[in-house]
Amino acid sequence: TMMNFLNRLLGMKRSAILVPALLAGCVAPVNYQPLQAVSLAGGQQRDVEVMAIGDWRNTGVDIRQGETYVLRAQGTWSVGPICGVTDASGAGVMPLCAGDPLGIGATGSTLIGKIGEAGRPFRVGKRMTLEAEKTGILHLKAYDLLPFDNTGSVTVTVSHRQASIATAPPVRQATPPPANAVSPPPSRS
Repeated sequence: TMMNFLNRLLGMKRSAILVPALLAGCVAPVNYQPLQAVSLAGGQQRDVEVMAIGDWRNTGVDIRQGETYVLRAQGTWSVGPICGVTDASGAGVMPLCAGDPLGIGATGSTLIGKIGEAGRPFRVGKRMTLEAEKTGILHLKAYDLLPFDNTGSVTVTVSHRQASIATAPPVRQATPPPANAVSPPPSRS
């Protein structure tokens, strides 16, 4: 059989990783319901579920260059049966699953994002303040190149940070003397 051939060819340790990878195409991808696109005004937010087994999740949130957003994730997921269960930070993922094949400074099982379909991925984790360098729709996913055996999900709240209103420092005004103050006597010269 194919399994016996792979076991003899690669040895047991390598085939334990390769065989599931070969079977990855057999699992149906998650079909996310489309979300209506939205441009969040200051203080507004949107909650989006991101499933570990899914590919990039289009959040529908239009990120605008130069503006600030806060992303917070809650929940747990696993990027494979031997990887352990983690939150969106990826903390505690087993070493075999902790690689960073895209070189983005994140371990496996971490929540990652990108702006636009062709955007460069970046680490999000459990919480991130995003100073947008470009405009586009925010996409999110679990950092795993072979998501066929993943389970769980996280709910991500995307908030548009309200711009702080710059206020001028207070102007110091001369304090008038109290109404009942006694004036000094006129000088006699």
